[in-house]
Amino acid sequence: MLTCRYASIDLVCDRLTRKLRKVKDKAIAKGKWQGRGGPKGSTSIKQQEATMETIEEDSDAEFAEEPEPQTPEPASHDSPAIYEVMRTKNFFLKPTTVEAAVEQCDQLGHDFYVFRESSSDQVQVVYKRRTTGYGVIVPVNEE
Repeated sequence: MLTCRYASIDLVCDRLTRKLRKVKDKAIAKGKWQGRGGPKGSTSIKQQEATMETIEEDSDAEFAEEPEPQTPEPASHDSPAIYEVMRTKNFFLKPTTVEAAVEQCDQLGHDFYVFRESSSDQVQVVYKRRTTGYGVIVPVNEE
């Protein structure tokens, strides 16, 4: 009974560790991670604290006025949204079947998998549906 309890605690710890690692990896990829392992050129928390201490030492005023927070202007419908491409990946698409692509998507733990369908030699995307199962995106040429 006692070993079963410890085994279940170990399982929960392993799952939490994987989940936290996944959250950290996503935050690093988006450039929002403040700790070690963040994007190149970012400052660590210790560096930020040291900077804050030097700012406080240099300040002669007992109470410094805080600047008013600037609210971003609402985006107008006339101007297009600006998106920045952070990374580009190039890879070879091996011809495969839809079933093999679903299996590969599941093994990798991804939400989607891009592949070249072997019978039609067409690029397709297999994706994991929110409810159950998988879906396939097949591009169609305009005629």
